[in-house]
Amino acid sequence: MVDIISGPFISAILTNLVIRNPSEWLTGFIYFLGFFLSGLKLWLSVKNKKLEFLEKMVYRKQKKEMKN
Repeated sequence: MVDIISGPFISAILTNLVIRNPSEWLTGFIYFLGFFLSGLKLWLSVKNKKLEFLEKMVYRKQKKEMKN
């Protein structure tokens, strides 16, 4: 949930600390970049969980075959 606010957070930093009165396209780009990175992080997290699940299934299958 924290990742969802990264775009607005970065935009606020640019507005208040780095750039006074940033243009609309720059602010929009920063929002887009923040949301894109949040989505990428979420996708990678799901991908890693899926890989961990598959590794466990393979391990269980191999363990079962070793017992037989």
